[in-house]
Amino acid sequence: MMKNFPLIGVITLVIALFFMNSTNVRAQADSNRVHTFDHFISLQGNELLRQIVSFDDSPDVRNPYLFKYTLRHNNTGFVFNAGFGFSDSKVTDENDVETHVEMNDLRLGLGYQKKLGRVIEAGVGIDYLVGRDRIETISISVQDFQSFIDSSYATSKQVNRRSGFGLQGSLSFVIAKWITVGTEFSIQYIKAEEGFNAINKRYSIPANPDNQTTATITVVNEKDDRTTSEIILPVAIFIGVRF
Repeated sequence: MMKNFPLIGVITLVIALFFMNSTNVRAQADSNRVHTFDHFISLQGNELLRQIVSFDDSPDVRNPYLFKYTLRHNNTGFVFNAGFGFSDSKVTDENDVETHVEMNDLRLGLGYQKKLGRVIEAGVGIDYLVGRDRIETISISVQDFQSFIDSSYATSKQVNRRSGFGLQGSLSFVIAKWITVGTEFSIQYIKAEEGFNAINKRYSIPANPDNQTTATITVVNEKDDRTTSEIILPVAIFIGVRF
């Protein structure tokens, strides 16, 4: 599966620059104002950093959330967290097999956040997780063997739906009054329903019109339920803007 890293990096950079500029203007006007609530919008910056700085052995980022939103009540430290991730890619390999992949993830949760000094903020929380993946493939093949033509058309569709809960912890550094850089880890318990459907149609067309054309159609339908536990290591880097 190929990921559209350059496009995600450009989008992340444009959105980050927009929020940094708008919040800097607002900070100058509201520098002495005490807020009851703080809002944070964070973007996962790993792909952007990978394009700027080359890492030969960079770890695989398994955190699916590209965007995060946090609402914090400053008097109590309680927070509401939300995260959203998506991916949409379409590739064709050397065998002319076209693969279309869509991945969507959403989380909603509550937690607690505490300031550890002037520049460090730590938090814990519990999240409700939901996601859906769809993988579709199309393959068309035509081969001429002189005495007959072999033609095949194959399609497959896999849909995965999942939901569960996760415990997460976060650590961020305040590098400016309105800018934070941080990471997070989580332990997730997921129940997933996986469905698979495939259709393969194959035709053998003889060169001699007096001979009959043969056709073979194969249909596969499968369904599987599974339960998994996973630990998401603190590899993803999130660049946040507070307002």
